[in-house]
Amino acid sequence: MTQCLLGWHAPLQRLAALALDRKFLDTERPDVVEQLMQLLRQDRRAHLRLSRVLAGLRVGGLPHHIQPLDEVSAWPRPLQGLRPGLQALLAQEAEWRTRLDQPPSFLQPVLHSQASPDGSVLHVMTSELPPLLHEGDEWTLGGSVVVQGLGAEWRLVMRQGRHWRRLTWHQPSPALAAQFPGAANAAEARFKPVNLPALRMQPTQLLLRRDEPRPDSVTAAEIQFQPLDRDRILGIFLARWSIGYRPLPKVACTSIKEVLFQLVVGEKFSPGVNAGAAHVHQYFDIREQDISHAGWRFVVVRDPIKRFLSGFSNRVLHHKELSRSYVSRQSVDPPLNIEEFPFDPNVNQFIANFEFYRRIPSIDHHFQPISEFLAPLASFDRVYAFEELDQLCRDLSERTGQSIALPHTQRGGPKMSLASLTPESIVTLKKIYAEDYQLLADFYTPP
Repeated sequence: MTQCLLGWHAPLQRLAALALDRKFLDTERPDVVEQLMQLLRQDRRAHLRLSRVLAGLRVGGLPHHIQPLDEVSAWPRPLQGLRPGLQALLAQEAEWRTRLDQPPSFLQPVLHSQASPDGSVLHVMTSELPPLLHEGDEWTLGGSVVVQGLGAEWRLVMRQGRHWRRLTWHQPSPALAAQFPGAANAAEARFKPVNLPALRMQPTQLLLRRDEPRPDSVTAAEIQFQPLDRDRILGIFLARWSIGYRPLPKVACTSIKEVLFQLVVGEKFSPGVNAGAAHVHQYFDIREQDISHAGWRFVVVRDPIKRFLSGFSNRVLHHKELSRSYVSRQSVDPPLNIEEFPFDPNVNQFIANFEFYRRIPSIDHHFQPISEFLAPLASFDRVYAFEELDQLCRDLSERTGQSIALPHTQRGGPKMSLASLTPESIVTLKKIYAEDYQLLADFYTPP
C-alpha cells in the first residue's frame, strides 16, 4: 500500500497564513517586531513537526511519498489583502528558509552499557528510548541500576557535558530483587525519571559517584545521540543559491553576516531594513536553522589562541563584559556573589580562572572551544582559514554573481599578541583548546 503525505512547504504562504490568523496586517504598529518573532518561531515549529513525521516514516520503513505544493504566481483571495509592506517582509523571510524536502538532521539515542571492570555494576536498564529526536529536544529518562559491593556513600548521578544532576535512586524494584538475589540494592534499584535535552556533542552518562572517603566514580551507562543520516549544522541558509554558512564567534562572523544580509536584502543592515533587530546577530539568531542540506556549505576557522586573544580584547577590554556594571545585570544560576566577584581581570588572571568566568553567558559564548559545537569539518564543502577571507569573497562572488567585499566590523579593543601571556597562561590555553588544535590540525599548530 502506498501512503501519501501532502506537505505544505511554501514558506511564504505559511507565514502569510499565520499572519492573517494573528491579524498581523499593520506594519506600522510598534509591536510588529515581536509579532514577527512569534510568527517565525511558530513557523519553525510547524516545519519541524512535518519534518519529524517524514523522518519517522523513513525510520519505520513505511512507504510514503512527498508531494510538495509549488509556489503560486497569484495568492489566494484571502491573502491579497496583505499590505505591500508585509508582503515584502514575508518575501524576505522566505529567502532564509529551507523547504520540507530539505529536512533537518535528527538523532537516534543509543544506549551503551556493560559490566564494570570491578564487577560493581551488575545491570542497567532504561525506559524505552525515543526512536528519533531533534537537537535540543527534551525527553524523559528513567530506569534502574543494580550494583553490588558499593557502600551507602555511593550515589547515582547523571552527567551531560559540564552539567551534573543527582538522581533519586533506591526506588522499589521487586522484579529485579528476584532476578539478582545476591545484590543488596536489587529490591530498590529504580531511579525517578528526569527530563534532559538531546545533544549530539554531549552524551548522557549514568555514573556511580562518591566524594568520601576517596573521590571516585564508576560509569554505569552512556546514551549517545547519533545522527540519523548526517551531522546537523546550525547556521544561516541562503535559499536563492542554496548556500549554508556556519557562524563561529570571533571568526569574522559579524562581517560575514552583514555581507550575507546585503546579498539577500540588497541593502546594508540598518534600522530601515532590519525587521526591528538591534544588531545583525539578533537578526540571524531567530533565523538560524539546520543547513546540512544546503547545496554548498562553508565555515571559517581561526587559530584557537589568536581567537581567544581577539575575544579578550573585544569582549573583556572593549565591551567591559566582566565589569561590575555588566556582570550585575546578568542572570546566572546559581547566583553570583557580586561583592566577591573578581571584576575586570587582566588576561592572565582571566586564563587562570577561565571556567569560573565562563559562567557569564556572553563570555561562555565567545570563548567556547569550537570543538564543543562544530560539526565535523568533513560536513562542509569548504573550510576557510581566517587568513583566506579574500578567497571566501571571491568564491561567494562567483556563486552569487555579485561583487562582494568583506567589512571589518569588530575593531574594538587593543591588539594583543602572545607576548602579553605568561608561559603558564600559554600552557593553560593549550590545554583548554587542545581539542580545537586537534580538529584544526590541517590549518594551525599550537605555539
